[in-house]
Amino acid sequence: MSAAHHESVRVLHADDEPDFADLTAMHLERERDDFEVVTATSATEGLEHLAESDIDCIVSDYDMPGMDGLEFLEAVREEYPDLPFILFTGRGSEEIASEAISAGVTEYLNKGTGTDQYTVLADRIANTVEKYRAERELIETDQAVRTILDSLPLVLYTLDGEGRFTRSQGKALETIGLEPGEVVGRSVFEVFEGFPKIIDHYERAFDGELVEEVVEVGDTVFRSWYQPLRDEDGDVVGVVGLSTDVTERERREDELEWKTAALDNAPIGITMTDPAQEDNPLVFVNEHFCAQTGYTEEEVLGRNCRLLQGEETDPEPVAQLREGIEAKEPVTTELRNYRKDGTAFWNE
Repeated sequence: MSAAHHESVRVLHADDEPDFADLTAMHLERERDDFEVVTATSATEGLEHLAESDIDCIVSDYDMPGMDGLEFLEAVREEYPDLPFILFTGRGSEEIASEAISAGVTEYLNKGTGTDQYTVLADRIANTVEKYRAERELIETDQAVRTILDSLPLVLYTLDGEGRFTRSQGKALETIGLEPGEVVGRSVFEVFEGFPKIIDHYERAFDGELVEEVVEVGDTVFRSWYQPLRDEDGDVVGVVGLSTDVTERERREDELEWKTAALDNAPIGITMTDPAQEDNPLVFVNEHFCAQTGYTEEEVLGRNCRLLQGEETDPEPVAQLREGIEAKEPVTTELRNYRKDGTAFWNE
């Protein structure tokens, strides 16, 4: 039986009295336009229908030859633990009802007289199927969310009011030696006992604060957010935490910072331009350049480096530089440039 959803409600009615089964099917379809009822005169035939078609709800008599309604229910539950199953019987008892509940029956309904019983039965079917479909949709949505989370470099935690994990998902869990769902049911104060900074973040969130911090767990760096969960009265009843693995980003930022510092502190003037922009403006100058030329960083960034040229600047090496830039090839030349105060200097 597939888990496909349909607009109609397919009902399987099993009863060893064919006339009563057909009569029930007729009344149910009259009660609800969206009902489609198939009948079976035995539990065995009912199981065959289940294997061959989509069924949304089973309505079964109890007293049937071969396999009674309870045995039918038990067989169904082995394959379909959540499928709505209504025991609709004229020979019920408290003992049978108790056994049916223990076996996982969805509803227990005694057969009556007159057509009102079909109205009641139709309502029970509609309600149980609606609930079943809603629960299935929630399960499927949750599974989809879990699949997505478990493929992303992040961790999603939720805690209840006692600080116990109710969810732990995300591919980044593997970087700290955990599996999705592994810590569910355990206390955050136990799991992160050796990480006082993380404990502090959760305690602040339980105090009602929205927390955003960078934390290290072993060799992994996380940027983490902790959001208090509140009830309708505004009281904190839990915390949701989201952490993204920023280890590689932090490494690149550190490397960029180190390289920038090296360029900035180099004992020679260094400039960078952006040929992709109009007029190839300066986008970086280091401190030695500023000291050498007398210009501040703010005065030169965004301008073309020709601002350093003057009357005695030879146009030939300037042209060589321009050709090298256009060809994206290294060029070595020497230029006579001018400082902000007008004094000349040679620039290689």
